[in-house]
Amino acid sequence: VAQLFLQIGHDLIRQSVYKIRRRSFLLLYLGVYLLDAGVDIICDEGAEIFSVLDGTVVSAESDPLMGNKVVLSHAGGLKTVYASLGSIAENLKAGDTVRRGQVIGQAGNSAINESAEGNHLHFEVIQIETKDGQEVEKALNPEDYLSGLSK
Repeated sequence: VAQLFLQIGHDLIRQSVYKIRRRSFLLLYLGVYLLDAGVDIICDEGAEIFSVLDGTVVSAESDPLMGNKVVLSHAGGLKTVYASLGSIAENLKAGDTVRRGQVIGQAGNSAINESAEGNHLHFEVIQIETKDGQEVEKALNPEDYLSGLSK
């Protein structure tokens, strides 16, 4: 059992983490293929989840596939996704400013496609790039940002 810390500046979960699981695969949902580009961090139900960087809330809502989900945008075109939350922090909404280390939700098991995982946080890191005048999301390996976590 290890504590989880992010190389980018702050801890994500301030409690014991039991396992990290990365599974890259395509998921067919409503006729569209989606890439699962995140990691599932197995932890206790209700563990507080913290913003890893200062940023702005893009969305804080229930997603039919990913469960309770918070998406934050950060400087430099970076975006972080926190999904399968048991709950989202009260009054957190799109447009809010969040500080690094601010509670944004609690771990849970609300993602329909990951219900067999048990209690966990689904965490993604995305880089927004511009190509031919269009914004393109490039999934980054979240494990590159994690340190001190037993796998």
